[in-house]
Amino acid sequence: MVSDLFTLTLAPAKEAARQARSATTHFLRELGMKELLDDASLVVSELTTNATKLGQKFRLRLIVNERTLRIEVSDHSVDEPIVRARIGDDRAEDGRGLLVVAALADAWGFDVLPDGGKTVWAVLTCR
Repeated sequence: MVSDLFTLTLAPAKEAARQARSATTHFLRELGMKELLDDASLVVSELTTNATKLGQKFRLRLIVNERTLRIEVSDHSVDEPIVRARIGDDRAEDGRGLLVVAALADAWGFDVLPDGGKTVWAVLTCR
């Protein structure tokens, strides 16, 4: 059962990641989940930055069930998210976002949407 839900539609602008981080921080503080602020902000930033690159509006959803936060970013692309950089590749200038997500999240993945597009998600748990 979903106890709390937050949804925000964002334009593909350079301030989208900042807006998403700010909204996430406010939502988690309101719920008293301050221990997730740093990790959730980073995950939201990485996922929204990837969605912004597609050049279309996208949706951020934050779903809280008891002590678990599910972060979802849905966009209109059906392309699978790709981890481009490798751990230890210091020359890569880009492509580390999903490595960051994988390192911080308890689980992450993506779902293809029936009407086109996809949702990339990550789950964080309060310890």
